[in-house]
Formats: sequence, C-alpha cells, structure tokens
Amino acid sequence: MQNKGFVKVFAVLLTLVCVFYLSFSFVTRHYTNKAKEIANGDPKVEQDYLDSLSNEKVMLWNWTLKDCREMEISLGLDLKGGMNVILEVSVPDVIRALADNKPDENFNKALNEAAKQAVNSQDDIITLFVREYQKTAPGAKLSELFATQQLKDKVNQKSSDAEVEKVLRAEVKAAVENSYNVLRTRIDRFGVVQPNIQSLEDKMGRIMVELPGIKEPERVRKLLQGSANLEFWETYTAKEILPAMQSADSKLRAILSQETAADSTATNATADTIPAAKLAEATPAKKAVSVADSLAATLKGDAKDEKAGANMEEIKKQYPLLAVLQLNSSGQGPVIGYANYKDTADINRYLSMPEIQSELPKDLRLKWGVSPSEFDKKGQTFELYAIKSTERNGREAINADHYKINVDYMQPMKGRSRALTSDYSIEIRNDSVFSYLPYFGVAYNVPYGGGKGLIFNAPITGYRKESLKKGKTRIDFKTGNEEDKYEYSLTIYSDGSANIHIQPMNRQAISYSGELDIKE
Repeated sequence: MQNKGFVKVFAVLLTLVCVFYLSFSFVTRHYTNKAKEIANGDPKVEQDYLDSLSNEKVMLWNWTLKDCREMEISLGLDLKGGMNVILEVSVPDVIRALADNKPDENFNKALNEAAKQAVNSQDDIITLFVREYQKTAPGAKLSELFATQQLKDKVNQKSSDAEVEKVLRAEVKAAVENSYNVLRTRIDRFGVVQPNIQSLEDKMGRIMVELPGIKEPERVRKLLQGSANLEFWETYTAKEILPAMQSADSKLRAILSQETAADSTATNATADTIPAAKLAEATPAKKAVSVADSLAATLKGDAKDEKAGANMEEIKKQYPLLAVLQLNSSGQGPVIGYANYKDTADINRYLSMPEIQSELPKDLRLKWGVSPSEFDKKGQTFELYAIKSTERNGREAINADHYKINVDYMQPMKGRSRALTSDYSIEIRNDSVFSYLPYFGVAYNVPYGGGKGLIFNAPITGYRKESLKKGKTRIDFKTGNEEDKYEYSLTIYSDGSANIHIQPMNRQAISYSGELDIKE
C-alpha cells in the first residue's frame, strides 16, 4: 500500500491535535468540579472561586482558566442548559427620538397604530408607520417631522417620503447594531463561555441571546435589561475629597462600635469569669503591632501570613472603610480610591449610610469604574470616581417620582399662544397627579357649566419614564376624572425646562412649557 507511512503519521498527528483540544475541556471540568465541592451548593461561592482563577495559568504554564473555558468543546444549551433570551429594541421609541418627540397628533396616532399592527403583520414597523401616517395625514410630508437637528445632514424639507423612510431604516439598523455591541460587551464582562448572540433578520429590532451554563438567571436578566446612557460629568480631585473620606472612616468606626457594644459587653462579662492566670496561660504573649503599620503593610500586599490576617481584622475594626478602600494618596485626578471587587458591596453600604453621607459634600456622587484598573493584571481592582453633580435638572426628584413643574406658557392646538401670569403647575406625587392648568380649545363633550377642565387631582396609570439623548427625560402617563380621560406627555430637559403635552379624549390637545420647581 503506497503512502502507508504518511497515513500513519497523519493519523497520529490528528490524534494528538484532538487530544490537545480535548485537554481544555478536562481542565475546565476539573476546576468546575472543584468549585462545586468548595461551594457546597452555593452558586455565588462557586462563581467567585472560578472568577478568582480566571486569570491564573492552569495549563502548561501558558493558558489561563479563562483561555481554557474559551477553548473547551461547546456543549450548547441542549447539553449544558442555560438561558435563551430574545430582546427587542423598541423601534417606536427610536422613531420618536428621531422626530425629537414631537407632540403632533397625527404622528403619534400613526406610530401607535403601527405598533399595534406590527404584532400580527408580516411588514416591519417602519413600513406600517409610513403607511398609517400617509393615511392619517394625507398630503403631509415625513420630512416635516424628521427634518431635525439630529438628522440635519440626512433629511431636509425637500426630502421625499421614500428618502426619509430610507434614513429611518438606516438609523434603526444602527440602533440595533449598537444594542448588539452593548450586549456583547456586557456578556463578555459577565464571563459567559461561548455565548451565541445574533440579530433576527425576520423581525426588525430583535436580538437572540443564548447563554450556556448560566446558574444565576435573575442576575443575567437584570444585566441584559439595564439601560446605558452616555453622560459627561464634572469631577472633584482626590485631594479635595480625601479629608472627607477620613472623617467618614472615623464616623463609621463610631457607628460600628455602637452596633457591637452589646456583643462586646456580653463577651467581657464572660471573660471576667476566667481567672487572669488561666487567661494568661491560654493566650501567649505576642509582639505588639502598630495598627497604622499593619494597615500600610496590608494595603501594599506585604503581609501574607496568618499573622497578617489577624492584623487585618484588627485594622478593619480601627479603619472599617479605609481597610477595604485604598485612598489615592497622590491626590491627583478624579479617582479617590481603589478596592477589590469583592469589597465594593460593603463600601457601597457604608457610603450610603445617612451618617456617612453627612460627612461628604452634598453634590458628591461616587461612581465605580466600569472596567478593572489597568495596573491590576488579574482584573480584580476597581477605581472609585468622585463625580460633582452640578446640574439643575431635578433628576433625583424625577427618579423619586415626586416633582413639580411650574407652567408659564400655553400653546393651544388652535389659536394664539400666550404667557401665563398666574401660578399654574403640574405636580407628580408617587402614583397621583395634581394638575392645575388652564384650558383653551374646542371641547367635543363638556359637562354643564364648563366643568373642571385640567384642574383636578387623580391617580395615574401606565407611568413610563425614559432617558433620551442630551440629558432629556421623557415621561408618559394616563389619568382621568369624572369628566374626561387624559394622556400626559412630559419632556424635561437638562437645564430644568420642561414641555407638557396633554391629549384629552373629549377636547382638543394642548401644550404647555415651564420649569422644574427645584429646591436649592
């Protein structure tokens, strides 16, 4: 048989290659089983153990556990289990944003109708929207809606409906691709091995995500559903905040000492019953160690033995915050400290205490960096940034669903716009609206005597809040009284100014403008 030797060599080489690639699966299986033994049924402990070894070399002094998990044989959802999620980009919201959330009645009616039809239609939502808008507003051009500052280079007043439709498709596609990239980044950071992420071509805006081996579905669900916004902030320097952090550490020590006072009293009472001689025999003398010296050594990573561990416990009692948060001693830049990812939850809990908040500047906002610090090759150390909240947009009040808008201008659907000299406002208090607004316009059905108009307070339903570009916030809700049903749409800008659009059922729509009532 010719080439018999070549076939044997090829078979041996192929076998070696197969064994080499199978070895990655053996390595990952070994450490996975070891993690299960250590965790004893606790998925968090298991994941923490695997994360701690993620950047450690575990195979042939060259491949880390992370590399091995990426190279192992993919079993998929059928064999390994996990999550299968389909996410959808809200195309109607993208279209609204491209139109600068115009309060145009025909626009909103056409878009809402298109969204309803898209559930059972084979056509995509853009096709349905264009069709419905042409039906709702015959003769009106789409360019009147989308000739905005955002699309100034793509749409103008002379653009045809076909050209505008093409631009809308391109913008929606870009939004979907951006969402795809965000999901990919988040999943990679989460550490899922061999995920499958793909856009579904049959349905616009839908992305399918397959995550094999997921044991914390709720955590992943929150990760995927979270929204991300690009923001620019003014910052403090570390030098400005370090004294406040030291004061906060002292205050925290006093608080924790008070919390453990009862336990300490009980312990001391027990200790008093033990003869001093016996206690001396049971407790060998140890060389006194300065707490400050131990802190410095521990934070530098110099102490690695059992004695250092014992000292660290003492350090945490003396410096509960600074023992887990290493301050930026240089005082330069916005980073005020560094911490291991395992300690970030404790630090957040400490810094959220009202007593600790009182030691810090009122406009200080502390934010963790999204990526590990560059100097930590293991990727376990994160930076804490000092953000200065200087904006007057009442965001905290909006997020708390408790805010008031003072109205000073009115724009009826038909007729003259006018400034308002009296005190008019709209106020949101949790699940209720307090509306005190004048009304001018045509009423199709009105109670005898004119009724209350837009002066009433009532519960709200369908409350929806959305962060838009350039710091804008869009809020929609429905309400009503015995006279009518209303749809409120609020747009609040980064400078605190606000627009209000109200669509009654039995009256013409009307719009208002004003300012957030911001307490200094």
